[in-house]
Amino acid sequence: MKDAVAVLRRPPYGLRSRCLSLLFAPVLKPYVQRGNISFEYDKSKSSVTRVTRIDGQVLDDAAVSSCDKYRLVYTDIGEKHDAILFGMASVFDVNADQGCDRGQLIGEIHEAVMQWWRALPGFSRKTARMDKQVMLIRDRILHQLAASDADPQEILLNVIATAIQPAEGKEAISQAAVSDLFGGVKSQMDDAVEEVLLPSLSTVISQVFQGKEDGGQPPSECLGAWYADLATEKQEMRLAGDATVVIQAGRKANEGIPNESDFVRDMAKTITGMAVENWGDEMVDRFRGRLESAKKSVEEAEPPTVIEGGDGNTITVERPKQGQISIMVADADGAFRRVFVPVSNITPGGENLRRIIEGAIEGIGRTLPTGECETILVEVLRDILK
Repeated sequence: MKDAVAVLRRPPYGLRSRCLSLLFAPVLKPYVQRGNISFEYDKSKSSVTRVTRIDGQVLDDAAVSSCDKYRLVYTDIGEKHDAILFGMASVFDVNADQGCDRGQLIGEIHEAVMQWWRALPGFSRKTARMDKQVMLIRDRILHQLAASDADPQEILLNVIATAIQPAEGKEAISQAAVSDLFGGVKSQMDDAVEEVLLPSLSTVISQVFQGKEDGGQPPSECLGAWYADLATEKQEMRLAGDATVVIQAGRKANEGIPNESDFVRDMAKTITGMAVENWGDEMVDRFRGRLESAKKSVEEAEPPTVIEGGDGNTITVERPKQGQISIMVADADGAFRRVFVPVSNITPGGENLRRIIEGAIEGIGRTLPTGECETILVEVLRDILK
């Protein structure tokens, strides 16, 4: 632009600076609408930005105030490029017609892809468990196009145009072919959690609790059957960490669940502390390992023996095994007993809970009538150890 502006300012033309943008606008308009014209803008010595949305402000800058920083770029746009633009527009719900401004359309497609990409589950953006062609298009095209600093014109008109070829027997790429290709990729990425991850997790649960490699039965059936085979004492045990989660999930599965996918999703989140939408592929193996460890802890746990005296009025409790704690509350109706394995390290959140409980007992507890604080604590303990 610098050279063109210099020529127009010198004799015999002698145009003033403020007139230049008015001269350029009608000349460039048809090319801008077709997407043929863009600018390369030197933001700094090491940073160049492609400007595809050309308005009055851009023309003023390019022709008057910063002509030395703008370079005019011409791109030949043919039927192939139109097929790509209109095909991508249909996939990402961008309104477009044959008379639309191609430069503006490129910007709108870029914005639509960015918004779609940000809303995708993290798993969909990084898993290697999908079709190879889907992952190739995702990583080399859509991921690049979704970047805020991407050059959408380069990607849409050059990268995609070079990457895809006409179908066999066809001379040119059609809009329908582009829509089918990228629509299929988008659909698989949108559904990756439901169609790829959750079935894998279902298989893992079935394999671990069915004890078979094929894991053919639904996960809730496998887990429910495993729970039903446990001794009653083990079903009622309160073990530390994942073991308790597995027992509770087994109890729920044994009672029947309305939705298999929701059951798997909730169990995976409870075990790992992370929603499955944010998982990476490595989390599947971690989930398997934690399930196997929890299952083993439950099966190897030995609850203490409780022996009721011959006269029905005495209860003898055998000393619990090393590392276990036995809690029993006895009343006239019988004994309420649970066994659990305490954790060795209390988290900061746990320490906060301890301070809250101690503070409440020291504060509010001292103001209550005799026995009321103890009654409340026992009731809470019963609920926690169910």
